[in-house]
Amino acid sequence: EADVRAAEAEINAKEYKANVDALQGHLAELQAAAEKAARTAAEAAAETATKHNFEVQRLCNERAKIQDAHMEELEQLNFLLESTKEALAGQQATAATQAKQVEELTAQLADMHKQMGERDAVQAELQACAAAASEKIAHLEEEAEAMQSANEQAVEGLKKELQAPQE
Repeated sequence: EADVRAAEAEINAKEYKANVDALQGHLAELQAAAEKAARTAAEAAAETATKHNFEVQRLCNERAKIQDAHMEELEQLNFLLESTKEALAGQQATAATQAKQVEELTAQLADMHKQMGERDAVQAELQACAAAASEKIAHLEEEAEAMQSANEQAVEGLKKELQAPQE
């Protein structure tokens, strides 16, 4: 019986050894498959990381282009704003100058109206003086005619008197 048990133990030991060898082979296959899966996963992760980095770089470049375009637009808008402010300041200065000129012209016009009123008064006075002078001249002419007529009559009377003693 010991021989049988020893033979059984030997058979069991050989089976265990065969099982251990099979398990070790299977373990080696599993380790190889795990290493291959780890390599594949690492490659996939590296590829994904590379793609992600390229996408991040592309997005950064796109953002930089958009930011540059916005900065350029902002500069143009600032330039237009400054130009508009300068134009407005110029127009305000021109408007102020024109307003001052209008004030001056209004004052000149008021002076001209005043002078025209004074001239009209002077002209009316001159016309009155001219009318009075015309009347005076007519009166003086009448007096002169009357004096001349009286002088002529006196001269005729003197002539007659002077002729009468001679006769």
